Amino acid sequence: MLLLGLPVMRTDGDTPTGWQTRFASGVRALAVSDTTVALHGGYGPDRDGLVVGELDGRHLRYRGEYRLVLPDGSPLPAVRVSGRGATVHLLTDTDWFRLDLDDIPARIS
Repeated sequence: MLLLGLPVMRTDGDTPTGWQTRFASGVRALAVSDTTVALHGGYGPDRDGLVVGELDGRHLRYRGEYRLVLPDGSPLPAVRVSGRGATVHLLTDTDWFRLDLDDIPARIS
């Protein structure tokens, strides 16, 4: 399912820093705060997955894996997803949902 793959990169001026993740492909959105990262996406049954981690040294230390659902608990319909800053945005034809990194409970999966 999740394999060593895509790095998360940050630049500070001209200095790049990278963290290795387990995502080989399928990431559709990235939200970041100072040290917290959320990666959304996947294929097939993982299309509504969200992985949250802390940037630690050269690796992303995983804090939790989640399934995104609508506020009533029902599965996500077809959505457009984007990350901007520390927020994941989910857009349907009629609704806009936001998920801030600070609102995601800390847990180790």
